Amino acid sequence: MQEKKYPRLRSDTEQLVDHLLHSGLFEEQWRNVGEQLQTALLTFHRAHEAEDQLFRDLQQKAFQLHDLLESPSVSRSRIAIRYASHSKLISAGEIDVLGKGVLHSYMEADGVITIHQRAVGGTLKAGRGISVREAGSPGGARTLLETDETGIISIDHCHPDVVLTIGRERKLIESETKQIRASLDDDGRLQLFQSSSSSASSSATTSAKN
Repeated sequence: MQEKKYPRLRSDTEQLVDHLLHSGLFEEQWRNVGEQLQTALLTFHRAHEAEDQLFRDLQQKAFQLHDLLESPSVSRSRIAIRYASHSKLISAGEIDVLGKGVLHSYMEADGVITIHQRAVGGTLKAGRGISVREAGSPGGARTLLETDETGIISIDHCHPDVVLTIGRERKLIESETKQIRASLDDDGRLQLFQSSSSSASSSATTSAKN
């Protein structure tokens, strides 16, 4: 019996860190600490004395901001959902779609995006890689899958009009294809592997239609 997976609930600390990182509050708070420190130093320079408590408070604020910024919870952040339609999701870690899939949505993750069923239309953009069971549709819904130069795109069943982008290289899938694995070779060219074939085919980059 297959073990049932449940999405991991994010802690209050993880949510706080993500909020601070994506809202720009980190930069604002660092600026405030810097301005307060400058004022304290000017006061010290002019009066030749400063209150120890003021510097201790500034030091504590700086340490707190540093600890939040270095928190390992950010890299472990994960969005886990059952289904998305005409949605926009952005994660500092992973995105995991456990249910029937994604429809015409934009998803961006620093880590890996995993779609356990279908991704129809829209854009999936991941830093480390993308894994999809079925990409596109028989009717040719334009579906964009993008990853960084070191990323890998894996698709079990790919329909026409799916565009794979790895780094600066792009490949348009023009016919129904199964068991795709795409990555860049040592020369930076997009290589398309099909496990059903006896050998891997090194595909020339194909310009996708706009």
